[in-house]
Amino acid sequence: ALLDRQLDDTLSLRDIGSSNGTQLNGVELKPMVDMPLNNGDEITIGHWTKIIIQTITQ
Repeated sequence: ALLDRQLDDTLSLRDIGSSNGTQLNGVELKPMVDMPLNNGDEITIGHWTKIIIQTITQ
């Protein structure tokens, strides 16, 4: 999976053809398609790795 920060400071997620898949909020991502990320989104990589997106403002 590739987590990318865009020029406008938003984040996107892309599955780069992983063998175990990448999910965003429980939905399997299609390979090589950028998906925008929002506060509270849950990323699951393979069977065990989970990342929760949390926006912090200063």
